[in-house]
Amino acid sequence: MDQASEYKEKQLQQRRAAYSLRLLGSVTLAQGAWAVIKSIMSVIDYFSGFFRQFDNTPDEYSFFIRGVIYFIVFIIILAVFSIRFYIGFSARADSTGAGKTPVYIVISCLLAGLYAFSLVMSLLNTGRLSSDPADYFVSLLLDFTSLALFVDLIRSAKTCRRLRRQLQEIRV
Repeated sequence: MDQASEYKEKQLQQRRAAYSLRLLGSVTLAQGAWAVIKSIMSVIDYFSGFFRQFDNTPDEYSFFIRGVIYFIVFIIILAVFSIRFYIGFSARADSTGAGKTPVYIVISCLLAGLYAFSLVMSLLNTGRLSSDPADYFVSLLLDFTSLALFVDLIRSAKTCRRLRRQLQEIRV
């Protein structure tokens, strides 16, 4: 294979990997938005029963407790979305060849590890299945798709970077 055809082949592979990385970055952003929506719905559902415990407390204390709890939950939701936001936009930028540091890949590896751990722990905790099977299977599905997303994002990012480096070496 001559150098020109090798260059064109690697260029095609790099474009495919860059397209995949860009798409996965967008999916990460969408999944982050869904995580925020799901978290808000869960908070509203959970705290409606939780705050009934404070019905007998004076209004000024109840208001303060609710405010602190909502603030903490807001910060946690914001942190979760910010991490996905960072990963998604970094992957999209990296797909265009912008000089992004590999920090988003490292964070993606950590999240993939957390989702793998969560998936294994969910599979080991089948006692939960008897209480609410639909919730259990949806949780498994979400953990699995998140794990697959981050593994594919990591693979695409590494492939894209490797091919970009190889193309620069061939050109020189």
